[in-house]
Amino acid sequence: MIEKAKETWRRLKESKPGHRFKDHYHQRQQSRSGGFSLRAVFIMGLGTLVLLGGVIAVPLPGPGVLIILLGLRMFAGESKRIACFLDWVEVRLRRAARWTLASCRH
Repeated sequence: MIEKAKETWRRLKESKPGHRFKDHYHQRQQSRSGGFSLRAVFIMGLGTLVLLGGVIAVPLPGPGVLIILLGLRMFAGESKRIACFLDWVEVRLRRAARWTLASCRH
């Protein structure tokens, strides 16, 4: 199970920004047999708990933001809309970070 999680993170890391979560969604959907999946419901429920745990952990010392990202990744594997939204957000955050770094250097 840990090896599978490492492989998933490696693939996310290797995907291009703006396509990471959609790629993850498509890979996840290809591994499923189609139709209603109790496993998908379980993953969405677990993703909700992980996301809430991350939100609670943000003000505390520790990896709260990373926990939130883990929960969002779980959602992105089950919902194309969420995957597209996360890709959209990632591109905008990267653009804002580049702009901020460029303005700090001047």
